[in-house]
Amino acid sequence: MALGLFLGLGLLTKASLLVFIPLMVIVILILAGKRESSVRHLMRHLCLALSIAASIAGWWYLRNWILYGDPLAWQLWKSSYSMVVRAAPPSWLDFREFLRIQHRSFWAEFGWITIQVDDWIYSTLRIALSLGAIGLLLLGARRGRRNGLDSATWATISVLALAILFTWVSILRLVLTFDASLYQGRYMFPAISAISILLLLGLGQLFPRGYRWVPASVVGLGMLFFAMLSLFLYIRPSYAQPSPLEASHLQNVQHLVHIRYDDKIELTGYDIDKKTVRPGESLHLALYWRCLAQIEESYVISLRLQSDEGNTIAEVHALPYDGRYPTLLWKEGNAFIDQHEIRVSDSTEFGRGTIKLALYSWPDPAALVPARAKDGMPLGHWVMLLPVDIVP
Repeated sequence: MALGLFLGLGLLTKASLLVFIPLMVIVILILAGKRESSVRHLMRHLCLALSIAASIAGWWYLRNWILYGDPLAWQLWKSSYSMVVRAAPPSWLDFREFLRIQHRSFWAEFGWITIQVDDWIYSTLRIALSLGAIGLLLLGARRGRRNGLDSATWATISVLALAILFTWVSILRLVLTFDASLYQGRYMFPAISAISILLLLGLGQLFPRGYRWVPASVVGLGMLFFAMLSLFLYIRPSYAQPSPLEASHLQNVQHLVHIRYDDKIELTGYDIDKKTVRPGESLHLALYWRCLAQIEESYVISLRLQSDEGNTIAEVHALPYDGRYPTLLWKEGNAFIDQHEIRVSDSTEFGRGTIKLALYSWPDPAALVPARAKDGMPLGHWVMLLPVDIVP
């Protein structure tokens, strides 16, 4: 009943836990064999567990089947992420990148802006995993010299290993279907307890019998402090608000424009790293913003590189300061620098373009905010900043 309850709740949470159905069957088979139960007794346990799981989660998969003709709504999911669906089968380099990204993001990779920790921490964790694997091999060798693994140890290790294997195999479908944007270690979290137990079991084999508590204590406390310190060493600085600008900072601005939006925001000026760009390169733009009055809406910055014929060559939509300092948080008198990158695609034709800027109210790109010069003269919605040459 407990297995059926937790499996049903898991299937409502994440469809990838479907791979735990055979794992549950294996667990019941092991328990039944241990108790020397009859086949009838075994089938009763299986039916009870599966029926409880189905009664909790089955309606959701039935609903998907009725609405989309697919219990997992897989085709709908693919269409929602069509921009990252693979055009060709993955190569060995793709699988290597998958393993690298999954390892890093399983242990420590925070937020949608991908906050990573220092490389030496990832290397230390790789060493710990390798030592844990060596310890598990030593455990097998030691038990082998003592007439093999006892049934309880063998069953425990097998179930934990299968939980990891089944979870990892379920992720391969993502790798075969989507590109690197979905290579996320969080998909291994259903097996996180199995990974932790086997890791510490293996590390314990590298210590004398009386000191096998040492790796569990060191690793457990170490990971606890690492998680706590990450908040202050990595996460909080990444979401920090920009440093305020003083009047002296504006003396070296390349282009002073003093463009105002809704009499609440002023684009004081901007810098650009180059006025000539090649296909495949990026333009780096620094915008100097100043808050003139309290803002009650969240505005999105829209940057567009447009050809002389009016075609859009490249486009960027971004909240100020990479989403970490939206206009709702601005206070009157605040001024800061906002960095943006406009990438020109490899297929762009050579010629001349113009960088244009607009603000719109989130989430409607059509809700453009009119721009005015400092003297109040209307400038329209799209303000031309400067021309750019696209050269071979």
